[in-house]
Amino acid sequence: MKGVKVICTGYMLIGLLSAWTHVESPPKLSVKDISIGYDEYGRRYIYLVDEINKIFYKKKGDFPWDSLDHRLYQHIPQQDVNPTCIITEPNNSDTVYVGIEGYKVYKSENGGDIWEPKYNGITNPYPRCFAMDPLYPNILYLGCASAAGVSVFKTEDGGENWIPSNLTDVEVMDIKVNPANN
Repeated sequence: MKGVKVICTGYMLIGLLSAWTHVESPPKLSVKDISIGYDEYGRRYIYLVDEINKIFYKKKGDFPWDSLDHRLYQHIPQQDVNPTCIITEPNNSDTVYVGIEGYKVYKSENGGDIWEPKYNGITNPYPRCFAMDPLYPNILYLGCASAAGVSVFKTEDGGENWIPSNLTDVEVMDIKVNPANN
């Protein structure tokens, strides 16, 4: 990863070490989740999901924000697209995962142009958060709402298969990964 990142969603400030940059926000923005990654040329990409059920991304220097949610309509009826969480690989911003309320997890390996369902093994349709192992980006964790049994799932193969944990009936809103012990 390229330095420490601090997000202040009220102002949409991105902090990279000691330099702060103001980032224009999408209209009607109230952020549910945000993720930052870099492409092979070192350009920063910011992905976010907001409260009006949209998925946005912004490449460093680009304006305005672009919406990605319309590309999910091939899998989910438009009125049902309700993204709740998002994560991108830190050093490969083309790989993006999004959690969709009621529809579990979708993955794109081309920056959101094409989305594929990736929820084999996930029994809880209420995703809330992702965490990715910073050393092994194919290892991810998914935290879910407590209403549907298992609360945390893990994949070691980039979302192809998810393994349920023994943590149940707990509302998981955030997960952190210890890189020394994934």
